[in-house]
Amino acid sequence: MEISRELGVTPATVTYAVKRLLAAGLLREAGFAQSKGGKRASLLRLNDQARWAIGCTIDADRLSLAGVDLTGALRARIAVPLGASPSRRRWAGRCTGP
Repeated sequence: MEISRELGVTPATVTYAVKRLLAAGLLREAGFAQSKGGKRASLLRLNDQARWAIGCTIDADRLSLAGVDLTGALRARIAVPLGASPSRRRWAGRCTGP
């Protein structure tokens, strides 16, 4: 196993980790490698839709949210205006930034 040699771990360790990642839906099988005899190696790829990360920024006048998949590709983005409200004005004087 190429990965086990690169990482300096046993093939069994890689197999165990791959099985767990497949079961969690983070990896998916993508066919088989060409073989020169013996068992063909499975090709694996990241399931980029398995999880998303969300980031946000809060500005004085808006809240911005962005969602990215596991490859870092932008999948969703929204900016919500923040209007002036009595409670916001009351808290604005208490909040300080770096």
